[in-house]
Amino acid sequence: MHGLSYPLLYATGFTLVGVIGGACDLRTRRVPNWLTFPSIVLGIALHGTLDGWQGAANALIACGLILLIMFPVALRRGMGMGDIKLLLATSAFAGTQKFLMVLAASILIAGILAIAVSIRKHYLKTAIRNAFVLLRHAAEQPLTPHPELNIDNPTAHHLPFGVAVALGCILTVVLTIGGQA
Repeated sequence: MHGLSYPLLYATGFTLVGVIGGACDLRTRRVPNWLTFPSIVLGIALHGTLDGWQGAANALIACGLILLIMFPVALRRGMGMGDIKLLLATSAFAGTQKFLMVLAASILIAGILAIAVSIRKHYLKTAIRNAFVLLRHAAEQPLTPHPELNIDNPTAHHLPFGVAVALGCILTVVLTIGGQA
């Protein structure tokens, strides 16, 4: 393919989708469907075009695993469906080789951002206590949202997870693709 490497194309895809989704989430508190749905299809189609049916299956498996891992969080109202769709879109491009790293980096960055924001806004103790309350609630009622600590509560603190996904995509590229160039 004229010297372009497939991993670089996939990384460009998931990074562009992640950064655009993160910018939209930061600006509007929404991850738009006009970005996520076409990106899921495009990521799967790109894998299929470059790597055949195994490539398409690879992208579909990555998307299925994201749903399996993250849908329970959305059911508990720990994150919105836009965040899930953004993870699906980045995973369609990342495939099974990189989706887990994008997810892990995104979750790690979200945690760091949450700690930084809670320190800056002087509610770190409350945030830590709430984390333990959520863990206990999850153990007792696994798929039921906490009545107060969920994204539907307007008084609860919210973090735009799309920003963490954008940074997770960039970190994945820096740690993996950057070393291959």
